[in-house]
Amino acid sequence: MPTLQDVAKHAQVSTSTVSRVLSGKGKFTTEVQTRVQNAIKLLDYQPNSNAQALASNRVSLVGFITPSISAPFYGQIASGGEIAARAHKYRTLIANSFRNTDEELEAIRSFQAQGCKNIILHSMSFTDEQLIELANKIDGLVILGRFVEQIANRCVWLDNVKGGQMAAEYLIANGHEDIAILSYAQTQCDPSQRINGARIAFANAGLNLPQDSIIFNQGQIADGSWSVNKLLDSGKHFSAILAYNDLIAVGACKELIKRGYKVPEDVSVIGFDNLFFAEICTPELTTVNYPIKEMASYAVELSIKLTEQPDAYVERTHLFMPSIVERSSVKRLSK
Repeated sequence: MPTLQDVAKHAQVSTSTVSRVLSGKGKFTTEVQTRVQNAIKLLDYQPNSNAQALASNRVSLVGFITPSISAPFYGQIASGGEIAARAHKYRTLIANSFRNTDEELEAIRSFQAQGCKNIILHSMSFTDEQLIELANKIDGLVILGRFVEQIANRCVWLDNVKGGQMAAEYLIANGHEDIAILSYAQTQCDPSQRINGARIAFANAGLNLPQDSIIFNQGQIADGSWSVNKLLDSGKHFSAILAYNDLIAVGACKELIKRGYKVPEDVSVIGFDNLFFAEICTPELTTVNYPIKEMASYAVELSIKLTEQPDAYVERTHLFMPSIVERSSVKRLSK
């Protein structure tokens, strides 16, 4: 691949002259300009647009900070966010925080050092107070997947209580009363909100949700398997499983089948997130749709508007709603 130096050598000029011709800045004769342009065409030189933008201070960046971009759920943040960023001719930066506050702070500093004013942060590590402080310092900071009342105009979030309620109501409407919940770590707000939503559904149906029907784990496929083994070995009866996410749900289905149970004939399973593999696993997974890709795209739009019009969205909140995606992992029980 030809370089700037190759073009300069072929045109018999300095590299700085080539740069000025490319940028349209500076004075040079028509003959010099023609030589440079001919060299570019002959060598099929492709200028580094990112370097040009940085050099002219015209680059527009949006940065994404997530716990782990390799995880299917967080990968959708990058995908949805980049679509919106490209539409505005912004380039993207991505950092993994691994759920570590220091890593998140370092990523923010790194982005700012590169001139990035638009930052989309998915964090469960920062306290509300820390997020408020950051929002006061960074006009383009948007918090994704979390609600902080004092900076509601910066938060793009999902109604997790409603999501948990909808999942439980769906199982109850299909005749299930003995329902086990496989949840994620107790200290996080999303799991507790979804459990609270399930409790609302149980109460509305006149049912009780015993505490020993809730199994906490680390949210991965293997944890779904572990949780099912714990339930089965305890001898507790259940006709359905409500999983915190699709990963747990898939692990639960896998272990149930391994232990000789049929899904959904013997035990029904509902997930949460609607990740890509939910429709290709066996059976296809009924789940709650978490529109994280659309939320990430919206967050980019919001961030750009906040930097361009800092006072425009002060009174607005940005709430997304979940929805049931019905497939084939839940059986309707006859009364």
